[in-house]
This record gives sequence, structure tokens and C-alpha cells, in this order.
Amino acid sequence: EDTTRMYRPGAIYRTSSPRLFLSTHLDDDHTAAEIERFPAIFFFSSDIPENYKSFCADNGPIDVANLIECCKDIQVRMKNPRLRNRPLVFYTYTDTLCVTNTVFLLAAYLVLFENHSPEDAMTPF
Repeated sequence: EDTTRMYRPGAIYRTSSPRLFLSTHLDDDHTAAEIERFPAIFFFSSDIPENYKSFCADNGPIDVANLIECCKDIQVRMKNPRLRNRPLVFYTYTDTLCVTNTVFLLAAYLVLFENHSPEDAMTPF
């Protein structure tokens, strides 16, 4: 059974956190257009999902140092007083490997920094 989920570019998907969301974008121009279209939303990203260094034609897992770095980056934004009333959308490009790594990082953040169960963190994805 194929359990691959297709993420429509520009759609905003919930996570198990009420303020944290996921979106996929086609390219930088698409990202700029989404930011302009939704000024009340704070869009942010990281190059960590895109820069995974494969060991042998694999796609993960992301190393622990990058995992923690990305989680801390998310936490800084979640705790930023200037962003406290805004939804936070972590965006990545539509490439399947980028999306897979982003889902892993967001779920890891939810488990490690917001104490969600692994099942709850992964259910929306």
C-alpha cells in the first residue's frame, strides 16, 4: 500500500501544534508570492532539509547536530514575543526528499521541544 502523501504547492498543512504549519513551495518566487498574499502569517525555512548529505544513496536520517539546530531555530520563532500571535509556517520546496526531511524535522521538534507523543506529532503528516 502506497502511503505517500502529496503536498499541494502553496497549501498550508496543520501540525499537532496550534501555531506551527507546513507548506511546500515551487521556488523562491512562489515563496515571495505567498508571503505577499498572507501578510499575517510568518513564513520561515531552513536549508537543513535541502542539504542532507547522503551516505549511500539514502535520504536520512538527518544527523543529530542538524536536527537539534533546526529544532532550536523553530523554538526561537515559537517563543519570539513579536510572533506570538502569528501562525508560523515552515516551508520547503516540493522535492520529495526535502518534504520528507522537513516532516521528520517538524515531528522531531514537536516530540523533543513540545512533548508531543511521536504518534501525535506524525498523525497530521
